[in-house]
Amino acid sequence: MHPNDIRKILWIALLFSTFIYLGVLQVATVPSGEGLDATMPIAFAVTALGTAVVSFVVPSMLAGQGLQRLSIPTTPAPNFGELAGGTLIFIDSAGARSTARQVLFTPFILRLAMREAVAIYGVVLGFMGYPLAVYIGFFVAAWVLFLLAFPSQKADDVAIERAYNAKLT
Repeated sequence: MHPNDIRKILWIALLFSTFIYLGVLQVATVPSGEGLDATMPIAFAVTALGTAVVSFVVPSMLAGQGLQRLSIPTTPAPNFGELAGGTLIFIDSAGARSTARQVLFTPFILRLAMREAVAIYGVVLGFMGYPLAVYIGFFVAAWVLFLLAFPSQKADDVAIERAYNAKLT
């Protein structure tokens, strides 16, 4: 099985888990919702926003640091064609992709976990007794974030090129 297939399976599983959470909320017996603090959803929304931002920043930083530790060899591009002018290229692009794959897996999982957490904030609000109209936005936000994190070779290539300021050929 190709490593990108494994990431796609994990992506689907974690995305699907958010739908399961929403389904559980619809069938579970929850408190009546009387006397709920109106500031709680706002506090959760701010926390979810912070988690969403961190889900972009921290995994990208970890990926960049991990990739740089690999010391993947680069060389200046030949002085002709579209890559001329001091551009660095990877000596072995296929090898660079293969080597980087192992480092990019952990930040990928971390990114998905933090995006799933956005939906879990909605789960907590639902179990506290807030109505669907209050917590559904957390699920929608998580789904959008998941769509932005769909695993692809292009996203990996961007991370590798950014870490080395070099081009994959």
